[in-house]
Amino acid sequence: LLGSVRTGGALVTQNFGERWQVTAGMQLMKYNEPWQVYNTFGGNASVAYTINDNMSINAFANYQSAPFMSNIHGGGLIVYGGYMTFKTNNDKWGVDVGAQNIHDPVSGKHATVPIIKPYYNLNGTKLGIDFGGLLYEVFRNISLNVNGGGGNDYNGGYGNVIVAPHYRPPSVSTPHQRGRVVK
Repeated sequence: LLGSVRTGGALVTQNFGERWQVTAGMQLMKYNEPWQVYNTFGGNASVAYTINDNMSINAFANYQSAPFMSNIHGGGLIVYGGYMTFKTNNDKWGVDVGAQNIHDPVSGKHATVPIIKPYYNLNGTKLGIDFGGLLYEVFRNISLNVNGGGGNDYNGGYGNVIVAPHYRPPSVSTPHQRGRVVK
């Protein structure tokens, strides 16, 4: 047995007229692993305004605490942002377009990542994939390659660390960089 996870939560949604919708929620999680037991908690909120049948504006915020008794300092995972939803006239297809700011508690860095999420509406449930993070990483890597950014891991990249667009880690100097001897 590798472990178990127990979760509980609540979500409340309130409509104000035909155009406004406010949602708030919380969740608690308990992780049982052979070497440790820990708890986390989280909360989320969102506000939506429907412009017309095919467009709406959404703002959201999420917080997930770091596991209690963990070595992660500086709080938990914080994500906030906003997006617009554009739907087709038959309500089956649509796309969410916007941006979100992500604070990674492990690295201590922030990143503003686009939201580009085409979806299919299946009986009121949005089935989609957000390509914003993928595009962010592609353009970030192109920028680092063009501008000569160094790497922090052995593969020449940054691994799984989210790096804010304005932050550039210091280069690791080695005796041989890019095929030439550095003196």
